Amino acid sequence: MFRLLICSPKNPKIPNSIRYHITDIYLDELDKVQSIEEAGDEFVRTLSQLIEPFEKLRKEGSDKTARTKAKDLLEDARLDQGE
Repeated sequence: MFRLLICSPKNPKIPNSIRYHITDIYLDELDKVQSIEEAGDEFVRTLSQLIEPFEKLRKEGSDKTARTKAKDLLEDARLDQGE
């Protein structure tokens, strides 16, 4: 379901407010499951797959705010530390 919400950046049936909310909380919630700063190599590889939908949203999203929020998520300092 999650991939459908984010990976369909032009689907008008999905409210942008849901995209905004998921993008706002995604890394915070992910960090609760596994600290990104303390992640091992296996999690770092998984992390790249977990943020793929946001890369697609940033590139293909029809809503400027959604693209900006995805860009902000992808530029989050925690992702640099996890790599």
